[in-house]
Amino acid sequence: MGLNDGWTVSSDQTITVMAKTVNVSIAYYTLPDVFGDATDSNTPLYQRHSVAIGTAVAAAFTVAIAVAIWRINRIRKKESTEPK
Repeated sequence: MGLNDGWTVSSDQTITVMAKTVNVSIAYYTLPDVFGDATDSNTPLYQRHSVAIGTAVAAAFTVAIAVAIWRINRIRKKESTEPK
């Protein structure tokens, strides 16, 4: 049963059940205030997306190191197979 299908959540986080039911179980999850509001325009972009930026930098660094190691090994292999 989805949102507005017999129930709603108001702006003050109040859950209102409009359908007549015998048994009802409701679970409503929201992010804690620690994560902040994603639409907060007073927070700079780099602070709102710091986890994504950090992950992208770590992934780029890992790929760069892997490419460097691959190239070094390729050059060493080529040098060892060339006749002297």
